[in-house]
Amino acid sequence: MVLPMTDDGGVRTRTITDYGEFAKLGDAWDSLVERSGIGHPFVDHAWICAWWAAFGKGKTLHVITVMDGETLIGAAPLMVTEQRILGLKACALESIANDHTPRFDLVVAPDHAALAYAAIWRHLTEGRAAWDLIQLRQLPVDSMTIRRLKESAKQYGLPVGTWNSERSPYVTFDGTWDDYFSGLGYNHKRNVGKGLRRLQREGEVELEVVSTPEALDDALTEGMRIEALAWKEDAGTAMLSRADVQAFYESFARDSAERGMLRLFFLVHNGKRIAFSYGLQHKRTIFVLKGGYDPEFARYSPYNVLYALVFQHGFSADLAGYDFLGHDEPFKMKWTNTVREHCWIYLFSRSLRGRLLHYLKFNIIPRLRNWLR
Repeated sequence: MVLPMTDDGGVRTRTITDYGEFAKLGDAWDSLVERSGIGHPFVDHAWICAWWAAFGKGKTLHVITVMDGETLIGAAPLMVTEQRILGLKACALESIANDHTPRFDLVVAPDHAALAYAAIWRHLTEGRAAWDLIQLRQLPVDSMTIRRLKESAKQYGLPVGTWNSERSPYVTFDGTWDDYFSGLGYNHKRNVGKGLRRLQREGEVELEVVSTPEALDDALTEGMRIEALAWKEDAGTAMLSRADVQAFYESFARDSAERGMLRLFFLVHNGKRIAFSYGLQHKRTIFVLKGGYDPEFARYSPYNVLYALVFQHGFSADLAGYDFLGHDEPFKMKWTNTVREHCWIYLFSRSLRGRLLHYLKFNIIPRLRNWLR
């Protein structure tokens, strides 16, 4: 379903609630993403389609599009969900995202930014969706969306709150591999070198990169098996831990392979795959979504050895960098001291319910957490 458009001097805004209608937007959507300058693939049309197919059950699509003439100049990929904050029910407009979405943003053409953000804001506040709160997750802290929404909310008198989330490490491939590696910590270099030499003494070591549809099925099955070993399956975070999660990563892998983006990296020892990373190559940067290693080979630090070989490959292939995504876990920070910070932004309606939800979320809950600590 497409809700009626609003028209403001040639700028037309509409809300798409039917997945079939959204699916038709592919070329126009990806053209807007390209013009927006967003440097990651997590608002691409294919990503959102795969996400919705896997995780959309029980949710209602609410994608806002802004057209200037025949050109798409802005889009807000949102959905309607029901939340509870300390037991109080809330109708929420959320980003189309969950724990498997490492980064998000509204998609806006820079040369139409003021026009597009204003149109999205008017559409949100005209009462076309009866929301109690808007929740956008995993926005980079330097995103224009945060500043624009905060300014509009202040002018409109809406309660606003933000929550600092993941600090995601990344490596920039400047200079040469040798220069980069020599600048790492002594103990870390020693550990990586020791693991690699021990593996080489016991057999052949190589980096395998799978990127084509023809080689995908076997490689992805093996990669998922490796990723589920050790603690991840028991913790419920592995790709094989739930049917919908597995379906999402399989579906997006197939689409990414067709588009030339997929990079499945394996550390191979004597013909056996012993470590794995599920990556995407986007705008000369590798984004890694999942990974793991066979605990039988833990004494060799296989995941660190895999990183070393992938980074060597990145430098030699003239790539721009490697984005670990996720949290700044200690093993990642041994490779870099640069991180990209993210936050969640919440906007609440001016109603009594909206103000109460804001008070619970940003006053009562933090106090309860401090008390429990």
